[in-house]
Amino acid sequence: MIAGDIEQKNTLREDEYEDEVTPAKKRTVPPLLIVLLLIIFCVIGAFFFIFLSKETKDNNNNALPTTGDNNDNNNNNNNNNSNIPTPSPVPIVDEPVTDESNLLSELCTTNNDFNQMKIFLQAASTNVEVYMIEMLKFKNEQLYREYMDYLINDVLPNINGAELVFRMEKIFQVNEEPEWDEVMIIKYPNGPIYLEKVLEQDNGIGNNADREMIKEMLERRNAGLQSSYVWATTLNTDVVDKYSELVNITSEKTDLFFHAIKFKSPNGRADVARFDERTKEIKSANELYAQAWLDVQASCAFGDSFDYDQIRIETIGGYSAAIVEEDWIEGSEFRVDGIETTSISAFTFNEISTNLYL
Repeated sequence: MIAGDIEQKNTLREDEYEDEVTPAKKRTVPPLLIVLLLIIFCVIGAFFFIFLSKETKDNNNNALPTTGDNNDNNNNNNNNNSNIPTPSPVPIVDEPVTDESNLLSELCTTNNDFNQMKIFLQAASTNVEVYMIEMLKFKNEQLYREYMDYLINDVLPNINGAELVFRMEKIFQVNEEPEWDEVMIIKYPNGPIYLEKVLEQDNGIGNNADREMIKEMLERRNAGLQSSYVWATTLNTDVVDKYSELVNITSEKTDLFFHAIKFKSPNGRADVARFDERTKEIKSANELYAQAWLDVQASCAFGDSFDYDQIRIETIGGYSAAIVEEDWIEGSEFRVDGIETTSISAFTFNEISTNLYL
């Protein structure tokens, strides 16, 4: 029995050993499950491909002009904003003037200014007077004076109705050095006359010799200036129609206010009108009379430029007494709300002054 037991035990150990060294059988995945997983991966991949393609298309559409339904939406938005003034289109890139055949290029140094000024002067009504304003910072005053003397003495006498109506010196704000040396305002019968008799390429003031002379004088003008604004303006009639208190025959004073105003969009002009209505009697009582309110129709800059909508010239009178009045203080809030910070309100010394409402 002992031998049998030993043999049986050896047999059991061999069986156990075989169990230990024999590797487990591998599990296999059913073919149907593999097919199902492949289908799922394909569906997910197709979904991501469609999603990414749609995103790319949307991004490209956003970079192009809107069409179809988008235009309908834009039209609806435009209808809702119909009361908001829309600026006239201008070239995207403002390059130096290339049309040197017209002497207007001596005043306007960029295409935007040149085109804006030329279009206005050509299209202006022959029944509407145009006031050309120059605000100047001198580099060489003598050179500028040669140009201005020629204009006043040799050009204007040949234009019926043209005259120098304002000449103001030292435009400065309180407790500051003068920012500008001079403002000149010349009245012309209309815009086309200014082009034809002063700047038109073939006429000058009558012939080509005159044109060459005014071209030379304009070149001296530019050489004498550090910077300048030139505005083509028309006379605003609100003073007569709404604020007749501001018109007075004895209103020509030595010192004047010079205001260059940029109205905020969209309600700035209306806000300033509320100030004007609120303060017109205070101004009249303190002799702050209107000499000229001029609406800017086009502008040219020589150097840095700001865009203005209206130029006002008013007598100073009893300004210090007017500004402490309650209606003035309250009304001034409308004016502050209505104008951009680039607007100018300055004092100036009057050399030549004409009340344009008399």
